[in-house]
Amino acid sequence: MKETLEKILKIEAECEETKRNARHDARLIKEGAADAGKELVRERRRAANRQANEIIEKANQNADALIARVKEEINVEYKNLSATAERNMKRAADHIVERIVSGS
Repeated sequence: MKETLEKILKIEAECEETKRNARHDARLIKEGAADAGKELVRERRRAANRQANEIIEKANQNADALIARVKEEINVEYKNLSATAERNMKRAADHIVERIVSGS
């Protein structure tokens, strides 16, 4: 009977230690999972930031190219309008001189 009681006490002590170890292991696993999850979130955030920066860089490059193209179109249009204005001013001057010479 004493042996049986000792065996029961020994088994109960082993069970308690197993419970403590299981709780400890569970806490470590939970902490490890939480740390892994946080690192995964950080890595995803870094990847998203890299991608956002690439998109911004491409958008800036596209904007710079568009601005350069629009400036060139404006310069061409300005030259065309200036040439037209100069021709019209010359015609107007010739017309005025002709009117003055003809006396009308």
